Amino acid sequence: MYIKPFPLLLFVTFMSLCGVSNAQLATAQREKLYLHTDKNNYLQGDTIWYKLYLTEALYHMPSEKSGVAYIELINANKKIVQRYALHVTDGTAFGQFSTDSLFEAGRYLLRAYTRWMRNFGDSLLYQREITLSRKKQQWFISGQTAEIETNGRKSNIRLTFSLKDAQNTPLQNTATQILITDEKERSIRQSTFTTGSDAAARVDFPLTQQQIPQRFHVRIGDDPKHPYAAFRINLKKDIDLQFLPESGHLIAGVENTVAFKAVQENGRSAAVAGRIVDPSSTTITEFAQQYKGMGTFGLIPQPGVRYTAILENGQKFQLPESEINGTLLHVKNNASSGNIEFMIKGAGAALNKPYFLTVQQKGYEIYKTRISLTETTPGVSIQRASFLSGVASARLLTENGQVLNERAFFVNHQDPLSLNISTSKTAYHKKDSVTLKINIRDADQSPAEGSFSIAVTDDQQVEKNREKDPNILSYLLLQSDLKGTIETPGYYVSNTSDSITRAADALMLTQGFIKYNWDSTTFKYEAEPEFVIKGKVIKGIGGKAKNARIVLTGTQKDGEPIMLVTRTNEKGEFVFNQIPPFEASSFGAILMGDDFKKFGRSVTFSNKADTANVQSIIVTNRDADNEATIINNIKLAAQEALANWVRDSTMMENVTVTAKQAVANSQNRNGPGKADLVITDAEIKPEYGKKKNLMDLITAKVKGFHYAGNELYMEDPTGRKSRVWPKFYIDGIDAMKGVGDGFVLLDLLTSFTMPEIRGVEVFFSRNLTEAYIRQSLNPKEQIDVMRDLTVAFEVTTYSGQGPYRKAVMGKSYLFPQPFHYGRTFYAPRYNTPSKTEGITDLRSTIYWNANVMTNEKGEAVLSFYTGDNPGTYTIWMEGMDFKGNTGLQVQKIQVKE
Repeated sequence: MYIKPFPLLLFVTFMSLCGVSNAQLATAQREKLYLHTDKNNYLQGDTIWYKLYLTEALYHMPSEKSGVAYIELINANKKIVQRYALHVTDGTAFGQFSTDSLFEAGRYLLRAYTRWMRNFGDSLLYQREITLSRKKQQWFISGQTAEIETNGRKSNIRLTFSLKDAQNTPLQNTATQILITDEKERSIRQSTFTTGSDAAARVDFPLTQQQIPQRFHVRIGDDPKHPYAAFRINLKKDIDLQFLPESGHLIAGVENTVAFKAVQENGRSAAVAGRIVDPSSTTITEFAQQYKGMGTFGLIPQPGVRYTAILENGQKFQLPESEINGTLLHVKNNASSGNIEFMIKGAGAALNKPYFLTVQQKGYEIYKTRISLTETTPGVSIQRASFLSGVASARLLTENGQVLNERAFFVNHQDPLSLNISTSKTAYHKKDSVTLKINIRDADQSPAEGSFSIAVTDDQQVEKNREKDPNILSYLLLQSDLKGTIETPGYYVSNTSDSITRAADALMLTQGFIKYNWDSTTFKYEAEPEFVIKGKVIKGIGGKAKNARIVLTGTQKDGEPIMLVTRTNEKGEFVFNQIPPFEASSFGAILMGDDFKKFGRSVTFSNKADTANVQSIIVTNRDADNEATIINNIKLAAQEALANWVRDSTMMENVTVTAKQAVANSQNRNGPGKADLVITDAEIKPEYGKKKNLMDLITAKVKGFHYAGNELYMEDPTGRKSRVWPKFYIDGIDAMKGVGDGFVLLDLLTSFTMPEIRGVEVFFSRNLTEAYIRQSLNPKEQIDVMRDLTVAFEVTTYSGQGPYRKAVMGKSYLFPQPFHYGRTFYAPRYNTPSKTEGITDLRSTIYWNANVMTNEKGEAVLSFYTGDNPGTYTIWMEGMDFKGNTGLQVQKIQVKE
């Protein structure tokens, strides 16, 4: 039976026929989020540059539902080490994470989402893995194996591996420590070992049968808590092979399509081939993977017969039992055909009954028909042009709405944006100027106006692979609608050849089961079109909470104070919106009378952090995939640091440089440890219990510091006093402008006790104070400050709540998630190509621009300079136009000596 297509553009009409109102449609609109990063592998101290794209799910238009997104950096122990809120404008935002020595080397997960996205399940939040390696003392593991030798109730685990350093040199006869833990980080073994002359190591340790976990975590180094190398290893060695019938179960007597997926113990795909046999060992059919351990085969199971799969290596797996009663939904999705066919079959008691066939795409039901199932029921054929590119699904339901079968399928019209990048030369020299002319067209070859991002990286230090790496096309069309990891997502969207179409169909059968809930009454998380502060008056002035005046105070991004006024509603509730941009700020709300003199005390905030669950996430261990480029990156980073250290040494012959420790969780604007004076917790802890405060600490530790007459003075070596412009920052918050509660400077300095202080960093050198002057003062204030000595203090507390943690009578405090604002990528400019003098430039990321906007002609022009490392660079550009079309372009440029 051929049915004329129901155009997706008219889905609202058909959704209303299915009982879904327009209001529900607007409410239930799902969002998708994608992150473009400059690369996937980083060294400690690198900056992780990213751009966020937020779209609605159907047409991928920039989402108007959410104006706030959250981005998190999560380590292998499932701990959120950094989290920011982002203002999303026209569906985009951008920023960066700065890493430093306080970040342990290893695998990390970048996760991003809006509050609204959480209504559809945390498995659909955006996730992306990255690697962070040490610049020094980074070791690499190879040949790691684990064997179990069992003797009665006791077992011996033998762990073997080889070590080499970041220069690719085998670590022979090297003594160091090993720490072995289980999946819950419980210690199993910690000891010293020595590698042999072949750089190999063998570590034996006994365990009882009950103590043996499925997976070990291994850390190696002089201090295993801060390891030089780490890896995980599974004790399970066999291939895991799963068989998944197309409709969820095998139906006897009819032809079934059966999908399979094979994975190794490390979670990666395994290439498999084998045969299906019946109980008499007669071969019924053979099978082999189509791509990445996945494939399909046909089978007509006989009633009461259980089938077995035998792999070429002899491993055996049983197929699911067949059923004599049931339904089967088969989808024939041949890319060369203009139609997609849906076949419904049944057996036994499932025949001669009415059912409903529905077809959905991206959460919207676009087709529904009633079917009376017999042995000769014809199939349904829908034109391929009726669907958008992306994942869709068909369902077979009973009359009362019970889902019997669900089948996902992938449609690829090959209709992305065309991103054309032309360069000014065929090859470039070192430190040469590169001009890129961008021209973007849609599928109709019309100019595309939109927002894009571009990264240029050195191929020797950064591995880029269009099929393997995440990209905006593969994510929005494919990954965002599937569960589980897809090893090479770009492969499935690269073209529509028969082999890729079959591989995509096998992927749909093994990972393509996503359900959406259309009941808008079940949505737990409200969308955030903008950041708002909400609260309620519990007890107002004179006992009245209605129409009460609420004053909100805080600190803007530029350091200026925030003061907003609103009134409560009938229920005593208040809302502040259109809040000026802020980064790390505390907010105070106070109930005031109409004369602004009377104060009430019972104001509460209702804002919640709503951080997504981290327990269900999985961080893999795949560093070996990029080992060669990581080693090159470490080597060139060390070479660059050495060359620039030699250069700087000739310029600073009379300067003594003393290494300083970094303060954990510091918001130091110059970078970790970059201060004229660092007071660490090791110096502060001996002062516990002595009734001393922050003022006492600064006076004792900062030489020449004096406080008199509400003014600060610094004393030079001659004893002469100079007036000081102090800039105090508590947990990154400007405490001088943002207090506004009657605190004077002395109150602030004496209000913090020693146990509350994690560390203090002091800046009085002009090159260090400049970061604080420019970001917190207007031009006139900057000129005034230049006349006097400026001293900036960055105080880091254990609470991280800034200067507002001391309550003021009648005032309530809120400490919202800090907002983050992207800064401009530093791109050096050189006057002469191949110029050797000056700074050595061996950066891995040569250029990053998160805000490439094309004009009405679809054009843009960009420029940057190459570095000092000859070879090839990869230009990776992606993004979307304002109509929801997405595109990707990857190309190379050559850099010569």
